[in-house]
Amino acid sequence: MNRNGKFLLSVVLSASLLLCACGTETQAQSGYRSEFTEEELESGRASFQMDEKLSVDADVTPRFSYENGLSSYYLEVISEPDSEDEGAFAENITFSSHSRDEWEKFLNSLQKGRLKGKEFELDRSIYELKDWKYDGKNGRTYTIWAGWSGWSKKYGLDSRFNTAIANIFPSQGENFEINIMDMMRNCLDDCGGCNDLDFLQDPEEMAEKTRGFLEEASGRKICRKYEFVPAGQKNLERLHELVKKEEPSSLPQIESEMDKRIGEFIFYYDVDGLPFKNLYLKYFLQGDETADSLCYWSSPDSGNLVGISEHAQVADVDEKGLLKIDFSNTRRPGKVYKDKRSVAGPNQILEQIKAYYGRKLMLADVTVTDMELAYTGYFSDGSEGKIQPVVSPVWIVTVYDEELKGISGKKREFVYDAFTGECLREAENPE
Repeated sequence: MNRNGKFLLSVVLSASLLLCACGTETQAQSGYRSEFTEEELESGRASFQMDEKLSVDADVTPRFSYENGLSSYYLEVISEPDSEDEGAFAENITFSSHSRDEWEKFLNSLQKGRLKGKEFELDRSIYELKDWKYDGKNGRTYTIWAGWSGWSKKYGLDSRFNTAIANIFPSQGENFEINIMDMMRNCLDDCGGCNDLDFLQDPEEMAEKTRGFLEEASGRKICRKYEFVPAGQKNLERLHELVKKEEPSSLPQIESEMDKRIGEFIFYYDVDGLPFKNLYLKYFLQGDETADSLCYWSSPDSGNLVGISEHAQVADVDEKGLLKIDFSNTRRPGKVYKDKRSVAGPNQILEQIKAYYGRKLMLADVTVTDMELAYTGYFSDGSEGKIQPVVSPVWIVTVYDEELKGISGKKREFVYDAFTGECLREAENPE
């Protein structure tokens, strides 16, 4: 390179460094920044302004949860042991691998009481246990519906006694209180910020009792991080306004329950220290791709696959204690699909959020409120010849977006592949 060329290169580099320095200085002076600090990545809590309309005020999965990498797994469907011989199983029935006496012990640890009936009875016509009752010392009698999913052969499974599911609920009345919690969870974009737990004598004890029951009954680890949806006055008023617009016929019932003090704990099974969530991620078969029969368990048609996961474990409570619990022990990670790999960090994901909103004309405030690393059901790359259902880690990013007009909320959710950073879904107010 001649002297003139070297001089020109020197000028260009100097100008570039000056521009970078000016950009950094301008950003610092404005109070804006685009990345998490080391301290925020460690602590899992961050609050800062990215630009005039875009900010972060979020809980972020702490770095220790993923710094050593994560694995992905083939999905496994859980069946009752020794249930292939249906006649023998009917003589010695277990549910989620536990006897009737074990279930009474588990239930007693959650809500003091007594299980009626001496043995489990199997209804072979619909593959359910015949109704059993639990007399709680809180004055409630509970009905327990319990059974297994059918259609096993259709999905390549040998046993009809797979995917154990149970619902525990009051035998008489109080169903509308339960409906309120269902509506609140499904219709309101953000049920937090109203932590009306004072109707419980010891909220943490109730949470630990519920977690302990779920771990004993399933034989699996329950993620220590849980969610609580309170039906406090603020949330009931918000639900009232929503129902007024969308389903006025339900108003009298809602109004009659406005003074109720109830809430809902939501737990998830643990996979490598992270929650296993059901996100219903979709995958469309390409070209000549084919899928294992199990992939169609949650899918509406042959070319549109929907990720298969475990359900959330839900417990409704009030001042009497347990109101209702939904229990399932159906699907879990099996053998390793891909060994531990490094994870795309929060800064890489945040850069995509900034780019997404950078392409929009932003007229209202947008705030990133949560960045959570979790496991969910998805699908393999087909390298074995057929697409297989797998359990993989993803980043779930929740954004409060003032521009959204839907009456059910202003939440936008992004889901990113935790390894590649690819956006798998962007949705408004997902269920």
